Amino acid sequence: MALGDGKPGVTADDLKEFNQGLDEIREFHRQYRVRQKARETVPAEWFHLHKDTPTKVRKTKMTLSLDQDMADWYRWLGRGYQRWMNMILRTYMAAIVAEFINDGRRAE
Repeated sequence: MALGDGKPGVTADDLKEFNQGLDEIREFHRQYRVRQKARETVPAEWFHLHKDTPTKVRKTKMTLSLDQDMADWYRWLGRGYQRWMNMILRTYMAAIVAEFINDGRRAE
């Protein structure tokens, strides 16, 4: 706070710092919501995919565009998040092949 004539005042720098703090709080809250949603929506079995799914297959690089919340969620998983993406996609593929899921592309 600036002290001009003995009365506390708010400077432009104070407002800028305050707004930066608010932005940081909003970002923290957004990331918290992403983590909470992940905990609420991910089946418990998926947390064990790394133990159940082999990933020793040759890898191919590709570009993938995701919704921002999805990108945030996978990055939140930390190091190795691309492996998780691969395992989840592999599980989804296996469910379609086994006809546990109808992907709408094949005639019944």
